[in-house]
Amino acid sequence: MTDQDLRDLLHERVADLTTTDLAASAWRDASRQRTRRRAGAIAALTAGVLVVAGVTAVLDSTHEQRGDGAPATTSPGPDRPDATVDGAPVYWSPDPAAEGELDPVEGSPLPAVIDLAAQAPPLSTAPVDRATAVFGLYGGGRVDRLLLLVADGYRSLPLTEPVALANLELAPDGTAIHLSTEDGVAMTYAFAQGRWRGDRHGDAVHQEPPPQVGDATAYGPVVPDPGGERLAQAYDYGSDVPPAPGAVDRPETIVVTPAVGPATILAINAPAGDLGGRWKRCCPVAGWLDDDTVVYESRSAEPRLVGWEVGTHHFALVSTIAGLGDGESYVASFARFADGGGTAGEEGFADAVSQGVPVWWSPDLGEELLLPWLDDSPLPREVDAPADAPDQAERPLDRAVAALGVGDSAVRLLGPAGEQRLLATPGLVATTSTLSPDGRRLVFGDGHLLRVYTLATDTWSEVDAGDAETAYVAWADESTLWLPPEQYRGRGPLLDLAGDRVGTADLGAPANAFDVRPAMDNPVGPWKENGAGLVAQSWGMGGPMLPVRDPGRDIAGPAYLAVTGRGETRALAFMTESDDVRWMDAPVVAGWLDDDTVLYESVTQNRDLLVAWDVGTHVFHRVLSIRPGGATSLARLVGR
Repeated sequence: MTDQDLRDLLHERVADLTTTDLAASAWRDASRQRTRRRAGAIAALTAGVLVVAGVTAVLDSTHEQRGDGAPATTSPGPDRPDATVDGAPVYWSPDPAAEGELDPVEGSPLPAVIDLAAQAPPLSTAPVDRATAVFGLYGGGRVDRLLLLVADGYRSLPLTEPVALANLELAPDGTAIHLSTEDGVAMTYAFAQGRWRGDRHGDAVHQEPPPQVGDATAYGPVVPDPGGERLAQAYDYGSDVPPAPGAVDRPETIVVTPAVGPATILAINAPAGDLGGRWKRCCPVAGWLDDDTVVYESRSAEPRLVGWEVGTHHFALVSTIAGLGDGESYVASFARFADGGGTAGEEGFADAVSQGVPVWWSPDLGEELLLPWLDDSPLPREVDAPADAPDQAERPLDRAVAALGVGDSAVRLLGPAGEQRLLATPGLVATTSTLSPDGRRLVFGDGHLLRVYTLATDTWSEVDAGDAETAYVAWADESTLWLPPEQYRGRGPLLDLAGDRVGTADLGAPANAFDVRPAMDNPVGPWKENGAGLVAQSWGMGGPMLPVRDPGRDIAGPAYLAVTGRGETRALAFMTESDDVRWMDAPVVAGWLDDDTVLYESVTQNRDLLVAWDVGTHVFHRVLSIRPGGATSLARLVGR
């Protein structure tokens, strides 16, 4: 290897990783962290309208009142509030009759009319990958079917029997429905799988509701604006907010809370007497159209979706909800209309945010076994690693896409056309770095020797590593080996296949995406680069103590996978129950299927599964099930 070759190698393996990916990522992550800290919240799932946050605020003892004991009011101007309470501006919503006269909103992501009686083919015959909204339709006091608003119209999702709902929520990216009942049954319907999963999703993580003035209870979802700077929350009757003239006293409200400064309050105008036809808990927050316009449900005999430009008297009609029969009602949940300028269809929304980094939650062990199989995979779906197969020495493959360890006695080779071979390797243990990137060689550490096997010629060679440790040898490229230092950090020697030292390099784990204590900076397995600027690395438990889906069930401080590059970082936290048999080390990164799909290896005491994650989404697939589990090493699959 010439000096120029070495410089090229180090540039490809080190320079791009540290200077381009991580520096840009750190800057972007720091900006996100500042934003999220100002907002004081993590990204939330959009909850169903029946969710009760269970938080009752107490009247602030410093609340200023007029001499007659009532909150101060002001004379409204074009954008002057109708009243103020405790320094917070109060605006009065239109009453139900006036809502019907509002001008339609421009550029709405929702249709002008949502018809709950529309013809809707079942998902089983007309599948989709996401929905914009889900409506639970009540008949006889129970929900007996779900109606989905989708990109090309409607779909129905029948229930096996009517249920008394406790919660109905559509995931923020629209790819799953979470449903729980009053008798404790919990189910999740994932569109990618096309089936219900029972009692596996745990509790949704919601942000703390913003404070309220008076004795009112929060209900419905807490929804951050697209920039994450303000939170919108609905409250039922009991506020200490002055009502509109002729409206019911202590009205329902929607409170929009910024990171700093007083909240902005919308007092729901419900005429005294029959409330103008409004239902109790009439007006949960549905979402945000943009940074300034919050959408709320106006649930009444003539239900609607109304947009309010926060801090103004500007209201617009988003949708009219039609199709309800006599005595019928509904509950609803909506995917996010906008997130930082994007739409729900472009990329899945994260389940949480930690240190400014968006975090997705992996399937747990039970859910992994229900994932759909990946179509057009370069790997077979199931392999029994020690089962009989032709001997590699007798019928050699010249290239493999995967090498599967079988104890310390053999390796199972998977060829690009589905071929399988067994190679005897007595006393040599395969690792996740055994197979070369081009799939033509295997390397094993053996004391201070490296043993290299060439598939096409069925030949072995030895490389003397001197005093270096060989147990964690890795391929720097197709013909160059790297020996990491003892701590797997810093520079280690580069050797060619003849055993000549051709330089040194630091090809260890990239910088941690999170700020963690040195003792918890624990990479697991190799990092893998996709050829398009993204690097994936797994990390052990603890570290940043990432949030989990169900704190009462899932192990705190989960292991995680971080993908860095292109100026951003995205993380996948591995959900593991306290009594699960998933190995405590993080599922290692096995490789990339394409520019956007990373593979990780989930190992338990009795099975080994390769799972594909479409980075930055809630889309997962099973790729390869191995019995029994062992180390899996993949060749480079991108561009195969």
